[in-house]
Amino acid sequence: CAVQLQKSDYAKYDLFVGMDGANIRNMLRIFGGDSAGKYTRHIRRSERGNRRVLADCTNDEMLSILRILEEVKKAIRHN
Repeated sequence: CAVQLQKSDYAKYDLFVGMDGANIRNMLRIFGGDSAGKYTRHIRRSERGNRRVLADCTNDEMLSILRILEEVKKAIRHN
């Protein structure tokens, strides 16, 4: 479930994953920069031309990561 980022979220989290350049630009706008280097990009441009490719993990791996993060979020809420 996606939520709207708030400026105060920057201090709360260690990592922000943007799907593409537009996501990163919007995060930079909301947070006013990235002084701690907390951004990573899930999709990047290929070094061969302008094709977009997944960075670092496949869709299945990303879905697994999201499931784990949901479990962590539930555990945190119950503590």
